[in-house]
Amino acid sequence: DARNPLLYRCEALEEYVKECGSWKENVLLFNKADLLPTRVRVIWANFLNGLGIRHYFFAAKKEIEQRVKASRDSAIPETE
Repeated sequence: DARNPLLYRCEALEEYVKECGSWKENVLLFNKADLLPTRVRVIWANFLNGLGIRHYFFAAKKEIEQRVKASRDSAIPETE
C-alpha cells in the first residue's frame, strides 16, 4: 500500500530471496499510488532509492478503469 510503504516491507523476505540466488532481485510494488499526491510519491521514491530498494508505484483501480474504457471504445457497435 503506497500510503505506508514501510509497513508492508519484509526485510526477512528480501534476505531469503538473496539467499535463494544472487541473480534474484527484490522489487517492491506499491498499489494505491493514485491516493498519494505526486510530491509524496517523489519523497518516498527518493527515500527508497537512497536505500537501494527497487520499487514501483501502481494504481490498480486506475489501470482497471483505463482498460474498461479502452474495451468500450474498441467494441463493435451492435446493429438492430
